[in-house]
Amino acid sequence: MSDEAPREDAPRTPCQVDCFCLGLGPELTALLRRVAAPEDVRRQLHHAEIEVLRAIKALVDMRLQAVDATPSKGTRIPVD
Repeated sequence: MSDEAPREDAPRTPCQVDCFCLGLGPELTALLRRVAAPEDVRRQLHHAEIEVLRAIKALVDMRLQAVDATPSKGTRIPVD
């Protein structure tokens, strides 16, 4: 037995505990790591997400200003 950490390309073993994933958890994690986007792509997507959220905020702000600008439909009655 060696004290070395398992290699990244070493075969995965099922979970050693009785869990709901039935050993698929480590396999799915490894799969997601293999198909994950590189760091620069993830950073670009993160910045794009921020820009989309800013655009949505701007649209909401514009709509709120439009609602505030519409005159009320009630009439004023002077009180003596």
